[in-house]
This record gives sequence, structure tokens and C-alpha cells, in this order.
Amino acid sequence: MARPLFCKRLLFAVGYSRAAGRTIQLSSGVIRAFGGWLSDRFGGRKVMYGVLGLSLLLSALLIIPKMEISSPGKGVVAERDGVVTGVDADSVTVDGKRYQVNAKKETGSVEQDQMLIFPTKEIWQEPVVQIGQEVKRKELLAKGTTKIFFQANVDIRRDRDVSGYCLGRRQGCIQTHT
Repeated sequence: MARPLFCKRLLFAVGYSRAAGRTIQLSSGVIRAFGGWLSDRFGGRKVMYGVLGLSLLLSALLIIPKMEISSPGKGVVAERDGVVTGVDADSVTVDGKRYQVNAKKETGSVEQDQMLIFPTKEIWQEPVVQIGQEVKRKELLAKGTTKIFFQANVDIRRDRDVSGYCLGRRQGCIQTHT
């Protein structure tokens, strides 16, 4: 029996591949009818360029690789000279003046557990002074860090490959003969 090519390549079961193909066929029919209605209402050229622009935008999201960028962020500086009287994760106190510090939230590996389409950003500050330390005006009390994370969406790429195979022949899948 011939086995579907993308079932071998993407490790899908034959039943799932048939269901995916039928779903794509049904949705493409509905989308074509909707596209015809939009063309009648707004004009074929506007709809064509709109679809092209949307396709380019969505394809651009697939081009960007997984990345994690950490860079220095906004820190906390002393407003006047003094002696550090208290340091904890949420604040630094200098001679009775309390400076707020954005502590890092322990979220674990949220980025790895979820499918993120858009980049996420975390901003936090860490105290760099100790109790009893003398500080001068405009001296750094807490350094800031900014982390930007963007996840490469492998699932979206896999689905794009499946839909490309299915739409190429307008069948549930491409058959290979062995």
C-alpha cells in the first residue's frame, strides 16, 4: 500500500492526514466564497493586494528564528548622599528614603511551555548595594535588566508544510509508490 509522503516526513497517522486534508478542502471552499463576496464589495484588486500583504506579514513571522536577548535596562539611582539602611528584593532604603525596585518574577520556563506568537518582554532590577554602604548622589542602587524572548513556532511551520502538501494536489495527501 502506498503511504502518504508527508505522513512519513512529519510522522502523522494516515487517518489524521486524511482529516487534515478534508479540513483544508472545506475551509478553502468557504474562504473562496468569502473572497468572492469581498471582491464584489471592494474590488478584486484591493482584495488581491490585501491578501498578498497579509500573506507576507504572516510569512515574516515564520522567518524570525528563536531568540533571547538580555540587555541592560533602567536602573535605580540615589537622589542624595547617604548610607544604605535596608536592602531587600522590592526596595532599597537610604537614610529613610525608600527606593522601589522591580524584583524579578519567578515564572519558571513559561516561554518554553506555551506557544507564543509575539515576543515577550521582562523587565527587572537587582540591588547592587549592601547595608551600611555609603552612596553618593546619582550612584547606582539597583541595576536594571531587560529580557526579550521570541519563540520560533515550529508547530506553525509544520502546519504550513501540511497545508502546502494537501493544497498542492487537492487531495488528502500526496501518494508515493514504493
